[in-house]
Amino acid sequence: MQNEIAALMSENLGIVRNAAGIKKAVERLSEIETRFSNFQNEYNLFKIKNTAVVCKLIAQAAFVREESRVVTFMKIFRKKMYFQVTLNSTKR
Repeated sequence: MQNEIAALMSENLGIVRNAAGIKKAVERLSEIETRFSNFQNEYNLFKIKNTAVVCKLIAQAAFVREESRVVTFMKIFRKKMYFQVTLNSTKR
């Protein structure tokens, strides 16, 4: 389960992310949290639930902060880079 959570985070909340991927991660992490919510006396299962909760909070924070969605940022960044390259090439 830890590997699934790691893969989920890597695929949907890595450097390149979008709203759909973040939403998918939040939904799956909520399922994992619910599935492991009754295991308070077993350390490893409790740890899985806590990992899912922390990852879900990270995903929710990323979803709320639109600027953290790199796809949006990259569109803005490309425009700025194009503008800088154009300015630098005209100065020579």
